[in-house]
Amino acid sequence: MYPTDDDIKEYLNKRLESLEETIVQQQCVNDIKSYLNVSLESLEDTIIRQQTNKDFVDPAHNCSHIRHCDPGATSGYYWLQSSPDYAVRVFCDMERVCGCDEGGGEWMRVADINMTRPNENCPAGFRKVTASGKTMCGGQSSRCISTTFGSHGLQYSRVCGKIIGYQFATTDAFGITGRSIDTIFVDGIVLSHGSPRNHIWTFAAGHGQYKTNRNGCPCNGASYSGTIPPYVGNDYFCDSGHHDTGNPQTYFTSDPLWDGAGCVSGSCCTFNSPPWFCKNLSTPTTDDIELRLCLNSDVTNEDTPFEIVELYVQ
Repeated sequence: MYPTDDDIKEYLNKRLESLEETIVQQQCVNDIKSYLNVSLESLEDTIIRQQTNKDFVDPAHNCSHIRHCDPGATSGYYWLQSSPDYAVRVFCDMERVCGCDEGGGEWMRVADINMTRPNENCPAGFRKVTASGKTMCGGQSSRCISTTFGSHGLQYSRVCGKIIGYQFATTDAFGITGRSIDTIFVDGIVLSHGSPRNHIWTFAAGHGQYKTNRNGCPCNGASYSGTIPPYVGNDYFCDSGHHDTGNPQTYFTSDPLWDGAGCVSGSCCTFNSPPWFCKNLSTPTTDDIELRLCLNSDVTNEDTPFEIVELYVQ
């Protein structure tokens, strides 16, 4: 039996439809290929343009680089390249002025402890203490306890910041026997970097604001009889919350330490302009920063708990 004319027409129509579908599919393939070729050319052009602009291609290694590439950059979190294969998310403060900061801003924050915030915790090893509505991080008896703040492998040559603390009972400032930076040479807090330790800043707590013996602050008067370790030099704050005589075993929470206010001896509030310190290092480094809280006696006799630690590098 031979196909009829209608059978042939039906067959040819189906073949035509199939052919048209194939042509449409092929056109789609061609369109996709064309789009990919254009996209590839655009990507190549972009790479070429970036290679002619080194600031755009190079990843940022510090907050100053962020500001250099984007003068309108504001304070916030940014990704910085600490190694060819590793980037870290850090907070850049673009407005901070820290004493030695002539232009202002472009500081990377490395420490931010504020015990006035709800649910804030002390670093491991520090005692969480509460007195007169203040929550603080205290030390341990007759030793130094420490915590470190990482630089994320990013290079810096300046450190700035502030620490606000309180005096408990009879602290001795620099009036103790230790002289090495690795020993207890102060009742207070010490910032350093590297191994062996390189001194950054010391926050000393004197016995009382009227004391001019070695247990008081050097700024209390010309008759001060103590000595300051040579590696400390002038890179320190010294303060006392105790404004009276006697040796009360109490937290002097009405006058915070190292805040630049409430000093009976005015020079203690003007020497080095607390609360903000700023230190230019002798050489650039990527060291982490160590904070040590040191006490040469039992915590029932003395302590210098901190409430706020805010540190930046540049």
